[in-house]
Amino acid sequence: MNKKIYLVLAIVISLILTVFQSLLINSRSKEELQIIYVATQDIAEQSVITDNSFVKKTIYSKEPLTLLTEDELINSITVAEIKQGEIFTSNDITTEISSNNFIFLSLKITGENFNANDFSVNDYANLYFIPDIGKLEKYQLDWLQTLLAEEQISFELEKDVGILIENIQLAYIDKVNQSAQFVSIKTIEPLDRVIAFLQHVATYEFIKINK
Repeated sequence: MNKKIYLVLAIVISLILTVFQSLLINSRSKEELQIIYVATQDIAEQSVITDNSFVKKTIYSKEPLTLLTEDELINSITVAEIKQGEIFTSNDITTEISSNNFIFLSLKITGENFNANDFSVNDYANLYFIPDIGKLEKYQLDWLQTLLAEEQISFELEKDVGILIENIQLAYIDKVNQSAQFVSIKTIEPLDRVIAFLQHVATYEFIKINK
């Protein structure tokens, strides 16, 4: 008798599980596979998004959660703060090259010219460049000195070793295991052209300042 009861219970439980699985499959069939992008860390407003800023995940959802593609997300600029674990949407980013008159530049860094433990996003720093004068043509020096003079940045070729550009705000730091590979900074014209040029013809260092 007991064996019959156990057998009946087993059959009933099996039927219940079968019905549940069927309902779940039917429910999933009405949903669509969605690709979402989730922030891997806290990201400040007006930061440049890189391929290290997010991870791609696939989920089932009845409604589209985002219209973004990975190409659209990379190198975009956040219009608001994004918390770690939040999903990126088209409302969170802009594709404008500049925002609020700022222009964003990325500079390669090493442990020698940038201590990742000393800096955080939105910190201010001075940038000190030591150009390799011997490799520069006269027209390049003339162009550089003209722009520096317009920005009232002192640089006398015969006296100064380096060029100090002050009050540069950090927009994004690519940190991996307490080290970093590049930093995104906020700047304005024509300083963006000066910095973009100098990073290829000079050694440089980020000097933290409190502001």
